[in-house]
Amino acid sequence: MIYEKNKCLYRQDGSIWFDEWDFVRPVFFTGNVNDYYSYGKVERMKKNNLHFLDNLHSKVFRKNRKEIIRLVVVERGTKNNKLHTHSILETPIHLSQKDFERFIQKSWESTKGGTYFHFEKVWFQPDLKEYMGKDQNLKTEIGVDEINSYTNKSVSINS
Repeated sequence: MIYEKNKCLYRQDGSIWFDEWDFVRPVFFTGNVNDYYSYGKVERMKKNNLHFLDNLHSKVFRKNRKEIIRLVVVERGTKNNKLHTHSILETPIHLSQKDFERFIQKSWESTKGGTYFHFEKVWFQPDLKEYMGKDQNLKTEIGVDEINSYTNKSVSINS
């Protein structure tokens, strides 16, 4: 798919602002939602993402305060104008990638809005990050879901 580079992604020095997010054994997840969420407000979709991630966290880290490193993006489809979510999630060290994908599947299906989902292999992270940021817009809530994304590093848009 061909898409135009988004100027909102780049800092003054030309680097992508979420380029410092490193993922070890990443899983790329796309989650679709029912019509109530997909044609609703972005805020509703972010709440669904929060429920999904809380559920996933409780399955992965039962009594641990660790967080899953993740980059979550909410975007509208170009053909049908429906909201959906893309996520890069780092597989925790104590799980196999298959087990982690199974936990993701169960967590997504347990949300009120979660319907269809799929996984893609991650071949080259910089291209994937640029793809995920294609709809980033400072005037709307579409783009990176800052509330539900997490990195263990300090990341600044300006630096």
